[in-house]
Amino acid sequence: MPADEAQLWQLLCSLNDRNHLEFPANYNHQRARARFNQLAERINRGFGCQCDVDREVQDASFHGRIDISAAVDDLGYTLIPEGPLWKRYDGPGDTWWTRYFDYL
Repeated sequence: MPADEAQLWQLLCSLNDRNHLEFPANYNHQRARARFNQLAERINRGFGCQCDVDREVQDASFHGRIDISAAVDDLGYTLIPEGPLWKRYDGPGDTWWTRYFDYL
C-alpha cells in the first residue's frame, strides 16, 4: 500500500541507523532473501512472466532489485515514490536515494 508523504518520511527516519548503513542492526540475510524470493515468485505468477531479478547486489543499502511496474503489498513491502528520495540527506551520501537504494 503506498504511503502518503508524511508516512514515507516517518518510515525512512525510523529505519535510519547511521551506524549500520548497508543493513539494519537486526538484519537477517536468510529471512530477507526468502521474502525477496517469495516476492519475485509472486510477481512472476501474477504477471505470467519472468521479471528481471538481481540477487547479486553488493556494497549497497538495498537487498536486491526486481524490475516491475506494479506494487505487491501483502509481504510487508512499501511502495516508495522516487521523487522525495532525491531530497538532501544529512548523513553519509547526499540524498535519501543514496541512503536506501544506491551503492554505498
